[in-house]
Amino acid sequence: MWILNCSLAAFGVLLYLLVIRHLPAPQAPFKIQWVTIAGMYALSEVFVVHLQFRRNAFSFSLSEIPLVLGLFFLRPSALVIAQFVGAAAALTLYRRQSPLKLVFNVLNFSLEAALATVVFDTLGGVAASTQPRAWAAAFLAASASVVLAGVLVPLAVWLAEGTMPLAVVSRAFLLMFVTTMANTSLALIAVTILWRDPWTAWLLVVPVATLFLAYRAYTTEREKHERLEFLHESTRILERSTDIESGLCALLDFARQMFRAEIAEVVLFPTDERDAVLKTTVGPDMRSEAMSEVEPDDLVMRLRGSTTMLFPRPIPDPVLRDQLGERGIRDAMVAPLRGETRTVGVMLVANRLGDVSTFDDQDLRLFETLANHTSMSLENGRLEKTLAQLTDLQAQRARLLDKAVQAAEDERTRLAADLHDGSIQRLSALSYGLERVRLRLVQGDAGAGAEILGSIQQRLGAEIQALRRLMTELRPPILDERGLEAALFDYALDFQERTGVTCTVAAELPARLEPVQETILYRLAQEALANVGKHARASRVTIAVGSSDDSVVVRVRDDGVGFEPELAADGHVRDHFGLAVMRERVEMAGGVWQIHSRPGDGTLIVASLPVGESPAFVTRVEATA
Repeated sequence: MWILNCSLAAFGVLLYLLVIRHLPAPQAPFKIQWVTIAGMYALSEVFVVHLQFRRNAFSFSLSEIPLVLGLFFLRPSALVIAQFVGAAAALTLYRRQSPLKLVFNVLNFSLEAALATVVFDTLGGVAASTQPRAWAAAFLAASASVVLAGVLVPLAVWLAEGTMPLAVVSRAFLLMFVTTMANTSLALIAVTILWRDPWTAWLLVVPVATLFLAYRAYTTEREKHERLEFLHESTRILERSTDIESGLCALLDFARQMFRAEIAEVVLFPTDERDAVLKTTVGPDMRSEAMSEVEPDDLVMRLRGSTTMLFPRPIPDPVLRDQLGERGIRDAMVAPLRGETRTVGVMLVANRLGDVSTFDDQDLRLFETLANHTSMSLENGRLEKTLAQLTDLQAQRARLLDKAVQAAEDERTRLAADLHDGSIQRLSALSYGLERVRLRLVQGDAGAGAEILGSIQQRLGAEIQALRRLMTELRPPILDERGLEAALFDYALDFQERTGVTCTVAAELPARLEPVQETILYRLAQEALANVGKHARASRVTIAVGSSDDSVVVRVRDDGVGFEPELAADGHVRDHFGLAVMRERVEMAGGVWQIHSRPGDGTLIVASLPVGESPAFVTRVEATA
């Protein structure tokens, strides 16, 4: 940008030294002082109409009026100096532009005046006084200046922003050309009146003011139209969004464009004070952050219960100005997002782009409307999400109920099969044995009857033990009486006696878990040991139970042959249905189930269940069966 400014300055100095200062003065009946023209230039840059694009703006003013007056009543070199001084005074003292923009705009205005004087002199406008030839020369001179501005201004914006849409350039150039022709026509009327009777010049005040007000009314109506389109588009964005994160990001980016702001932000407050505050930010530039957890600062909490607030540049409250300044905010608008019963969040747009204007009351009204639309959309989205969650919970409850019924039915089927194939068959055999005893007693062979009766007594004792074991598997009394650790140790001892596999139990738990959790973990270990006994061909198995602040974890590890868990999950490995049972039990309780195994490397089963805040660890059991 500075290279462009230096190039324009060098070209302007050469043009002034080689051409402008040698041009003849117009043959007017009187002269207007260059200070007067400079003052008119300054006023024309104070009362301007802006077409904003991001940080930069196309400005439309009545500057062609002092330009045309200077072509007819002022020496060319003085006209260029008047343009330079008037523009510099207005842009420095009133508009307070940055040095980079100030230098460019002053050079641009000066070059426009210089080009206009060259074109006017070349076409013979100086010698033609107020004849139609001079009028045509004035129109062409003004047209040349607007063409120059139509090239330099978009070039400067492109260098500053990195982009300049052709549609914006075309619309701006068309508007500049139309206003230039209208201003030049009014200026030529003024020249004609002044040439004949300078004392009637005051009659031009009304048409000049009317023209300015017409320009202002046009831009105001255009802004109203854009604001209506903005509200319509913002509603469409919220309706089209499939989730709150993408919807808020799209809405905030659109709000940045509409309000020509550098930053747009939404802070959402949780329904539960223990939950985190969520912030979604878009800007500066292309940066964005969606639904990040933040600590609410004093500024956000101060604005939480407030009404819609406007902080124009410069912010009058020094304390608030310092607080916002720490976040890099120069000016801002803030609006609460109100739900039916509480304030659900705060919406902010900050840092108006460019130095032409700051946020005003009209912006604030539109922003408040946007905040209300956003609040309603958030409420509707929350209701829809709640309904969807209820539907999912109902479906999940139905699935869990089906699984529970099926699990109970499977357990009944297994128990019936065990009783039929085991205890009932053996008891039936014992009844035949008792019949043999009766026959021996009838025959008077008491010795043989006693021998058979002794065998029956041994077998009956074994059957009683088996039934006790079955009862223990269904619901071991020790689990209710002494807790999970003792029940695991007791079952591990029984497992070791039955299978010959060394079984070690190590548990570090709170004093007692919830009964449901103890049952689930006990069944998990029970099923895991059953699989070890049937499939693993292991020599050692370890059961480890531990706990953290929010979960209890059970690990069952064996040194057996291992297998491919993926094949077992797909049903390609026979007799591994117990894995599915374990997984379903844990997941139904809201836990996480994992299995790690590979052929030749044993198997590790890990299950964790969520628990509430637990007391300090007071029980430690570590035993080897």
